[in-house]
Amino acid sequence: MKSGASVAPARCQDSTGNTDISAGGSMALEKEIQFFEQHRSEWITHYEGKFALVVCVELVGTFDTSEAAYEVGVERFGNVPMLIKQIVREDSVACIPALTLGLICAHP
Repeated sequence: MKSGASVAPARCQDSTGNTDISAGGSMALEKEIQFFEQHRSEWITHYEGKFALVVCVELVGTFDTSEAAYEVGVERFGNVPMLIKQIVREDSVACIPALTLGLICAHP
């Protein structure tokens, strides 16, 4: 982003007409995740393996890397919540046995 350039904040509109991007669901990025899941099967046919940038309920674009998606998101919308997620048929689940078995502690 060029110095001195201002970016208009992204706006979402929920079912009540609220347009505050930070307002809404009980979970961060709830709208974006729901929108992604609703369109995943459609996007798989065109963008499999790419990274989707979703802000509010809009697919801003697809990118080869998550870094490229992040750069465009920040450039275009500023520091707002945005979902960057790889478009794959099924999400992988990370299993960390040392954490689940209590061999390491995630709490200070």
